[in-house]
Amino acid sequence: MFQNFPRIFPLSYFAKFSISLQNLSISLQSSLHNLSISLQNQYFSSLLLPSNSHRIADRGRV
Repeated sequence: MFQNFPRIFPLSYFAKFSISLQNLSISLQSSLHNLSISLQNQYFSSLLLPSNSHRIADRGRV
């Protein structure tokens, strides 16, 4: 029983580590996807509504 323990422990540790890496990569991909969507929305909204951007620029000058 004690002879098999050193073999089993690294495998379970590696499995937990790989699962945490997969979760981290999935969360990074989703956050990058959401960021790109928000940037695209800002870009297209600035193209479609140039008057709003001019109003914001006028506020900055005043």
